[in-house]
Amino acid sequence: MAPPAHVLMIASGLKAQGGGAPVSEGGLAKALSARVVVTVLCAKSRVDRPFLDRFGIGSWTHTYRPIDVLMLLLARGHLWEIFQRADVVHINGHWRWENPVFGWAAARLRRPYFLHPRGMMAITHRSRIKKRVFNWLLGNRLMSRAAGVIALSRFETRDFLGKPISPSLISIIPNGIDWLESVGVENKRGYFLYFGRIESRKNLIFLVEAFARYRLLGGKHELTLMGPVERSYDLEIGAAISRFNLNNKVQIVPPDYGTGRDRLVAGSTAVIYPAVDEAFGRVPFEALALGVPTLIPERSGAKEYLAPHLSNILYPTGDLDGLARLMKKQEDSPNSLEEIQLARKWLKTELNWEVIASRIEDLYNRALHGKEKTKGSDPAMSELRRTGNLVI
Repeated sequence: MAPPAHVLMIASGLKAQGGGAPVSEGGLAKALSARVVVTVLCAKSRVDRPFLDRFGIGSWTHTYRPIDVLMLLLARGHLWEIFQRADVVHINGHWRWENPVFGWAAARLRRPYFLHPRGMMAITHRSRIKKRVFNWLLGNRLMSRAAGVIALSRFETRDFLGKPISPSLISIIPNGIDWLESVGVENKRGYFLYFGRIESRKNLIFLVEAFARYRLLGGKHELTLMGPVERSYDLEIGAAISRFNLNNKVQIVPPDYGTGRDRLVAGSTAVIYPAVDEAFGRVPFEALALGVPTLIPERSGAKEYLAPHLSNILYPTGDLDGLARLMKKQEDSPNSLEEIQLARKWLKTELNWEVIASRIEDLYNRALHGKEKTKGSDPAMSELRRTGNLVI
């Protein structure tokens, strides 16, 4: 049998403030390290040492500066030495100028590389023109030479249509979720919770307005928003809170990445995650791990995983009244404990890191040793490969 592969994982960022992607990348690196040799590479400006210690990956994480990437182009420096030792390269994220350089280095050394965009290949939100230019100059070539592309959900594969990515090279593998034992809460105070980054992409002004309509329906709960603020977005949210006369009903609190967060989640009636078009979104799954359902829009990657296991969690995307009614329904008739426990059992079985790492390792082995795919085929992906169209 061939020795374990040496995997070089390019991380998009390893800071708690970065949201779900760093947690997913750190968790995957740790899980893979039990199966293969792993080296993690991340920009020095995007690394937080306490975060590395949290995942136990600090001793094999290397950092780089822009000058190091330029030296790599000359086949020199410590990055070149790191790439030479690798058998396979795993690139997370997308909109980084250095990623095409890493792809070039891997190709020059004849190392297969995989792209794991984590929802970052969509041309949405800010800088759309810059993103198109990036793909035209660099990104398209990076995509076309990849040994495979990992999508977090069937929903995310929509981002790949029209790009130089062969459907036959797409694998759908969700993020792993750390199992969290339910936190005991003596008395639930009656509130809804959002946790995650406080930024425009999370659709939080929409949430505040939907909450105002929920209160008009007779809802009694309050709303808490918790997370790191980006681009002073809390000022916009504060203005919306005042506009709807919700100053005593909605609060924004600083992020907590430990037991304080877990207790806040466990004490809520439900978590609300209104972000639209997210490929996966860790928040709904982390809430479920703590025994709490999450209200999510229909247009989301989380839907395809959670909707078969939990009732009364979906609302029509962009429908303020639909979300307001769903909040009121959760207040009056929350999901049963039995249903939540069955959903948690599914999460613990299917989204544990050991299962996810095994599927990722399978991709590496296929690229390195020509092994056949070991998992059953996905009918939706078969349709995508046959016709170029995917029905969600």
